[in-house]
Amino acid sequence: MSARVRLIAAILGVLVASTSAVLIAAPAQAASKSTDLSVTLTNAPDAGPGEKITYTIVVHNNGGHAARQVRIVFKTTAALRQLKHKTSKGYCYRSPKKSITCLFGTIKIYKSASVKLTGVMPTKLKKGDPVTNTVTVTSSTKLIKRANDKASDNYQIGIPRVPKPVVSASAPNKIQEFNTATQKVFNLSQGAVVATWVVLGAAVLWFIIGLTWRHRSRARRGISYTDDY
Repeated sequence: MSARVRLIAAILGVLVASTSAVLIAAPAQAASKSTDLSVTLTNAPDAGPGEKITYTIVVHNNGGHAARQVRIVFKTTAALRQLKHKTSKGYCYRSPKKSITCLFGTIKIYKSASVKLTGVMPTKLKKGDPVTNTVTVTSSTKLIKRANDKASDNYQIGIPRVPKPVVSASAPNKIQEFNTATQKVFNLSQGAVVATWVVLGAAVLWFIIGLTWRHRSRARRGISYTDDY
């Protein structure tokens, strides 16, 4: 085999090894999937003793993978009577008296799940009594950016809340659009790298096969050449 053929064979070996490394690394990366969930808790309006109140809880998957076995636990210091719930998916149960658990199952990337909890406030509450409400989200998928995995909605009976500053919804939407675009570019670039290595490897292999066939054809016809050919 000529020096040129040996050199090309060595290059092909490097290409095949690099391609194999990329293909092997892909499943390893998939095995360590993680995502960012956020949860919000609101009620409107604040309710007094014996009045009906509705809490709205929304869990959103901000990326980058589907979140599996998503669960929320809602806790309140005011035990609700005649509790009812309406979920976008999954189901809820009460355990214990001042805690409600909801199971949403899988929430796909950039999708949401929600529940509305409606009940009647205890009649023994008095003006100024604090009502503390919290909700926490968990998942069997590894979660990142854990600061938004918990939310609260607190007030005092009969005391109006101080209005919070209004935050424009355009900024979060733009951030979400940017994250979506970034994820798509990453996926495309990763696939392009693998495809490029495969095409290059196939091209070099085809060249070596053609060169070998040419060498054997010349040998059968009694034509010889040196490495300087």
